[in-house]
Amino acid sequence: MSEYGIRRTPSTCLPRQPLATILLGVCLGLCSNRAAAQAPAPGSLTVVIEGGRNVRGQLRVALYDRAEGFPSDQSQALRTTRVPMKATSDSVRFTGLPTGRYAVAVHHDENGNEKLDTRLGLPQEGWAATNDPRPRLRAPRFREAEIVHSGDTRVVVRLTY
Repeated sequence: MSEYGIRRTPSTCLPRQPLATILLGVCLGLCSNRAAAQAPAPGSLTVVIEGGRNVRGQLRVALYDRAEGFPSDQSQALRTTRVPMKATSDSVRFTGLPTGRYAVAVHHDENGNEKLDTRLGLPQEGWAATNDPRPRLRAPRFREAEIVHSGDTRVVVRLTY
């Protein structure tokens, strides 16, 4: 008994372990809210496509977040879109993208057959990739076309025929 006649028993005292757990949870909650507030909001990636030789067909644009499938297997792409070719220069916008590394492949499908036509392995229709890799006897690699997206990003690619 204490001098005031109050006797502490385990039933009248708060256990220390749950209180510590509660305080830890509150601290973690505050820290995670702070981290969420500091994390950049998803932004947009605008791809400006220049150098079209005519306005026939459509532009097929694929956004990749990894090397698998780049640049020709659009089923491996993070996002794809098709837009009618209205002018020799056009743009496509991907929204809601988190910060990261991406590569874009573009194909001017002039005849609408939904594939890049080739002859002897060389493209017969226009193609482009971010960073405008030089034409070689192979398709560009992801690391050659990779860009860093952090917020709202705008890139220009030039079609090669």
